[in-house]
Amino acid sequence: LVLKRIYSDSIHNSKNLARLLGIVLKVGNELNAGTSKGGAQGVHISSLTKLTTTKSNTKKTLLEYIVEKVEQKDPSLLGIKKDLPLLAEAAKVNLKSLTADINKLRTGIKSMVATGAFICLFCQHLRHSNFAVSCN
Repeated sequence: LVLKRIYSDSIHNSKNLARLLGIVLKVGNELNAGTSKGGAQGVHISSLTKLTTTKSNTKKTLLEYIVEKVEQKDPSLLGIKKDLPLLAEAAKVNLKSLTADINKLRTGIKSMVATGAFICLFCQHLRHSNFAVSCN
């Protein structure tokens, strides 16, 4: 949970990420002008994958186009890795494995609570923490 909070804070506080997403929004609105998708107020995370799959007639992806424009107009934005130092580590997390681990923990905790073992372990922890408790 602590790492999740650190990652979340890094993303939330990144001015460069906000500016890049603003550029993605602007490009998307220009491409979708005159359609029901034009004039969007924000970017859906799921739509970000389209940046690598949407191609021009020259086979350039939308992401490549945006990077070229950013390099020309504001190359400092490409230093976003400095804003998100833990991003590489977060990208390595296998979500299926993490979800499976969380489910195992949840099942184990439910089992412990059902048998009363959780309460005894909690009491033992409190005893070791110099709290006055009795566990019957």
